[in-house]
Order: sequence, then structure tokens, then C-alpha cells
Amino acid sequence: MGTYTNSWVYIPKFTHPDVSGVTFGGFWVGKYEASQPNATADDDNPDVADSADPGAVPAITQQGVAPWRYVTFLQARKAAANLGTGYHLITSFEWASIALWSQANGTMPHGNNKNVNPPAD
Repeated sequence: MGTYTNSWVYIPKFTHPDVSGVTFGGFWVGKYEASQPNATADDDNPDVADSADPGAVPAITQQGVAPWRYVTFLQARKAAANLGTGYHLITSFEWASIALWSQANGTMPHGNNKNVNPPAD
């Protein structure tokens, strides 16, 4: 398998005033939806066919390409693990960390369509 460039964002450790005794963050997360390594803006499945086992193909986080589609939970988990030791699908706690960090810092994540109707789709 080749070497691929991924785009990651670090979520720093923090506490939230509404949740006492819990430290959130302290992890890296993919900046973009997972895609196949050789995906383009117009082709989302150049490496693995729709609904097929990913084999050794890793899930990549990269800007400007179509996200990996028609993938089951088990296939997505395998593609994430194909990046190497310690890589996994995002957990509920990590989702909560991102949401609470965004809320505490006055920013909210937005979709990728730059559409204002509906806003931040």
C-alpha cells in the first residue's frame, strides 16, 4: 500500500463548565470525511467497489474528494484500522469532545457544500 497524506485536527484536552470532573479531548481526528486513497472530486470508488470489502485499503481524510460511500460499519472499521495501530472510527466520547469544544470556543463545524439554505448543512 502506498503512502498517503491525511489532514488531521488536534482536539486539545479541556474541561467544560457544564460537565464537572470530566476531561475531554487530547486526540487527533480526521479533518474531512473518510475517502478512498485515490478518490477524486468525481470518483468516490477508484480503489474499492461500492459495498466491497476494503481489503488492505486505508480510509484517508483529504480535502476536495468524494467521501467513501456504500460502506458498512465493519468495512469502515477495517478501513480505519488499515491506517495502522491505534487508528479507529470516532467514538461517542470523541464526538462529544468535538461538540463541547466547538461550543466552548464559539465555533460550530459546517458541512462541505457551502450552501446557505439550509445553513451549515
